[in-house]
Amino acid sequence: MPPYHSLNLALNTGDNPSNVLKNRNIVCNNFSVLQSQMCLAKQIHGNDAILINQKNKVAIESTEADALITKNKELLIGVLVADCYPLLIADKSGMVIAAVHAGRKGIESGIIQQVLSVFKQKYHIKTSDLLVGVGPGISKTAYQVDKTTAEIFLKKTRYANWDLTQNSVTLDLRAAIHKILHDCDVDHRNIEDIELCTYANPDMFFSYRYNNGLTGRFGAFIML
Repeated sequence: MPPYHSLNLALNTGDNPSNVLKNRNIVCNNFSVLQSQMCLAKQIHGNDAILINQKNKVAIESTEADALITKNKELLIGVLVADCYPLLIADKSGMVIAAVHAGRKGIESGIIQQVLSVFKQKYHIKTSDLLVGVGPGISKTAYQVDKTTAEIFLKKTRYANWDLTQNSVTLDLRAAIHKILHDCDVDHRNIEDIELCTYANPDMFFSYRYNNGLTGRFGAFIML
């Protein structure tokens, strides 16, 4: 039933838990894995990333983090979103993968840079050898914020769009993501962007802002 009527994957939105687990099973079946192989963290809009080596789903889902990174070929890792941007990352050799939850606060705190640094520092993978998929998220035109919020975001990312005729400020999270990837030497030819707005497509995606906070979460997943 609305507002959870289309494959909600989050257990913390007020939806019936049994329905959520059924929905997660649909996703797992499409990857030919068990639910015990699906890994999701407790997202808090921060910049912490979890490195997963073993299957320990209970511990992972109760751990506060906004990115998952693994070399384990048996794990399906993902993030849940409803206006924030999901990023899926893999190196060209197929050795390491990551799923990143990138909303305004996460972008401000450096979640993307944090994950890219793990690829470089821990796995010695050049960022120019990474493939990045940018999923749907809220667009610039739909994301109006107050002046203070915009000034903080502008100071940290240099991406706020001022519309003085309407006396409003809009944030371009997608542009900020691309700017960060560019500054971190990710080749633009290795970036694939769906370029769809969650707010403008409520028939396709959950949107926190469109539904005034009462909505489900869709997922972005990756597996080696």
